[in-house]
Amino acid sequence: MYNENNKRYCYHELRKDIIKRLVCLNNILFLSIFKLVKLNYLLTLISLAIIPALYLVLQIIGKKMRKTSQRLQQNVANISSYLNETIGGIDVVKSFAKEDDEAERFRVVSSKYKNTSLRLKVLQNLFKPLNEFIFYFFGFILIGIAGLFIIRGDWTVKELSEYLMLLGILFNPISNIPKTLANFKVVSASVD
Repeated sequence: MYNENNKRYCYHELRKDIIKRLVCLNNILFLSIFKLVKLNYLLTLISLAIIPALYLVLQIIGKKMRKTSQRLQQNVANISSYLNETIGGIDVVKSFAKEDDEAERFRVVSSKYKNTSLRLKVLQNLFKPLNEFIFYFFGFILIGIAGLFIIRGDWTVKELSEYLMLLGILFNPISNIPKTLANFKVVSASVD
């Protein structure tokens, strides 16, 4: 449908659009962080302390996800080779009346696959609640400290509202980082 030049042009335009959006996102993030520091540097430092906590969760669960994903791929290979052998030698299996034995072997092989697959899903589903717990934990700490600033008269409710709105702008991109990296861990296991 497209000739080689049109493909290159489409690829170039797509790449240019992605770069524009990344630059815009970086500018928004930078300006938001700058404004947060200007409003209250202590709360901003506490807010940014969430990143190492998320990284720690990502490392612990990410390693387990990668190992489980590799095991899952090995199980798929085992099922595939088992089916290939069994279907190829179906006449031998039937002639010795070993259908029940082969069915049991298949149950064992497929059970390993099922258990590994479920383990990977558990790890993937554990990821989001842990990240949300970390976000809410730090959020409660921030609101508590901000409340102390308001009680002491160092801050107003308007400044707190502005701070929380700016923090909300940062919440979505930062909260998507662990999910993206977790997906990368699972996909990268297939490359190994």
